[in-house]
Amino acid sequence: MPPPFPTSPAVHPNMHPLPPPTPRRQELEERCKFFLATDDILEREGLEVEAGGVEEEVARAKAQFIDQGLGEFNEEGFRLETMEKLRYLAVMEYLQGTVKVNTIAWRGGAGAGEGGEGAAREPAAAGAGSG
Repeated sequence: MPPPFPTSPAVHPNMHPLPPPTPRRQELEERCKFFLATDDILEREGLEVEAGGVEEEVARAKAQFIDQGLGEFNEEGFRLETMEKLRYLAVMEYLQGTVKVNTIAWRGGAGAGEGGEGAAREPAAAGAGSG
């Protein structure tokens, strides 16, 4: 059996524990996971992203940006952002069209059906008072 994965400096002297995650780091990790999942779904399901209209949208945004005097317009950055939004929309449309929701009847917890004190009660709706 191989030795355990070194997770602490006590196991491996060159390992250093990671600092606690900051909100910014957590946000970036979530974005990375989202983009990886989006790419995976697009590839696995063979989804195509319609790029038509992207150049028109870039031109419209650039003109609006300049008209409002907001400084230099990052055309390539806006184009990439627009393509990411289109990829997101393609995945969301796919998921909405294929998602299946199974409703499972409440069967109670441990002791349910015995009728005694151990019988579990159905959970109350959110916001409902307990009692």
